[in-house]
Parts: sequence; structure tokens; C-alpha cells
Amino acid sequence: RGFNYPHQIASYWAMYHVARHTTLTTRLPWHWYLYRAGRTCLKLGQASVGFMDGTVAREVLEALLVEGAAGNATFAALGSTLEKNMKARQLHWAGTPYPYGSEFGFDTTGQEEVVVWNLYFGNETVARKTVDHVLSYMRNSPTWAYHGGARSWGDIGNNGKYLSTFGTGATDRGQMHYRSGLNMIPLIEFYRRHPEEG
Repeated sequence: RGFNYPHQIASYWAMYHVARHTTLTTRLPWHWYLYRAGRTCLKLGQASVGFMDGTVAREVLEALLVEGAAGNATFAALGSTLEKNMKARQLHWAGTPYPYGSEFGFDTTGQEEVVVWNLYFGNETVARKTVDHVLSYMRNSPTWAYHGGARSWGDIGNNGKYLSTFGTGATDRGQMHYRSGLNMIPLIEFYRRHPEEG
């Protein structure tokens, strides 16, 4: 399932940075970690949905391109293929009337990648449309429960929350879902490009 890959990618990417840019000892050399991060990114293919934490693929791509430019042909080839895959995804989102990219209609975890990849490839129109969508349901109240997201019914049991209705057959209304943090990524990315709109 593609939604599981970004977690492994992030782990490989982090270890690449530790091995490449610090004096800390790692079990394997930096190029092993970057190669694994790149190959795992390729498993995402040209998916039409955005993945939770998928922004890490952009970080891996940038590392592959830097290492490739430094003379590593393997990383240059991985970076080229990954960039083509992500461009295909970006073009898909740019061609849809509602480029929100999530797996489910009620979900908002895919907006992160829609904005990030459209900004990366220079399509600010689609990025802005998606940012405006996030802002349309995100409250302005700076509270923990509302920070970054709308109220929802889904996935509250996997957030380490105590469920007062556990075992009763009833459901809890979910707040503090991980999509709240994910929704902040496209907003911050867009704000960095357009701080005058803050």
C-alpha cells in the first residue's frame, strides 16, 4: 500500500543525512541509505493520490539530484526517473477540476503533495487552488483541537487517544487527527513563496 512507503522513505532519508552530514556512526554508508530512499520513492509510481508525508519524496529527489550532479550516475538516473514520475502526478492533478489528491472523499491528507509538487514544477495556480481548499475548512482558532484541520469521523483510534466510547458500539467525534499537521505543510510551503499573503 503506497501510504506506507513514505514512512520508510523518511527513515532512509534521515539516515542518509546522518551518515552523509554528521560524524555520527551509522551501520551502513550514506549511499546505501540514499539508494534505498530513492528506490522506495519509485515504488510510489505515478499515483493519482497524494500520500501522507509524501513531501519526503521531494527531499529525496533533491538529494539524488545533488549527488547525481556530483558525479554519481546511479543517483542521477534514479533522480531522473523519480522526477518523471512526480511530473506525471503533478500533471494529473493539474488536469482535474478538484485537485485535492486524497485517498477518500472525506480525507484531506493528499493536499500536501498536490501543493508541493505543483510548486516544484511551477504550477502556482493549482497549488493556490488546493491551498484555498485547505483554508476553506480549516478554522482560524489557534487551539489544539482545531489546529490545521476540520472535525472528522475517521481514524481517531490510531492517534493514541483514549476513546470514551471504546467497546460501547458508539463512535467518538475525532479531532486532533494527523491530517491537521499534514494540512499545515501545504500552507507553510505556499506561505514561503508568498509571505506577503500571510
